[in-house]
Amino acid sequence: ASGAFITGLDGLISFQSIDDLRKPEAMIALDMGVVHPLSGLPIDHGFPCRIFTPGKYGYMQPKWIDSITFVDQGGHSNVVTKSIPYFDGRMQLASGFSRPRTGVLQDGQRELLGYAYGDGRPISHVDVQIDEGPWQRAEIVYNQHGPGEERFLWTLWRYDWLAVRGDHRLRCRATYA
Repeated sequence: ASGAFITGLDGLISFQSIDDLRKPEAMIALDMGVVHPLSGLPIDHGFPCRIFTPGKYGYMQPKWIDSITFVDQGGHSNVVTKSIPYFDGRMQLASGFSRPRTGVLQDGQRELLGYAYGDGRPISHVDVQIDEGPWQRAEIVYNQHGPGEERFLWTLWRYDWLAVRGDHRLRCRATYA
């Protein structure tokens, strides 16, 4: 078997590869862990159990698991993955602004804050562009990618900008290591 269809009681079906399921971060959650040790998983969080595979979007991680069926990749899973382009659920590299979101800023020195996340590969840097100017390197303020550390947390960044009166277009982009 090279993968598994995981079915939730709500009808959601997700295909997970054996490689993804064997990663040390993947788990079937039965409780809330350190939040509520040894208490069962609440119904709104997926009781009796849910799958957790970091680096995949939430729609790929069924709650209320009813069954897990192991299949051969060349079988019916191949049809599903080809007919639904986003079916593998691998997270795309993304970045954005936490501050400012929208609105009017005062002239002067402004701190721009943002985030970046992806499929678990380390993010090496984030760049910011003001209007159509050059891309400038932002400062990474949180990026936990050392040995044994959680790889699936968001990277947080900051950038100091000398704002001038007028309309501006702010953009950011992240890059994997």
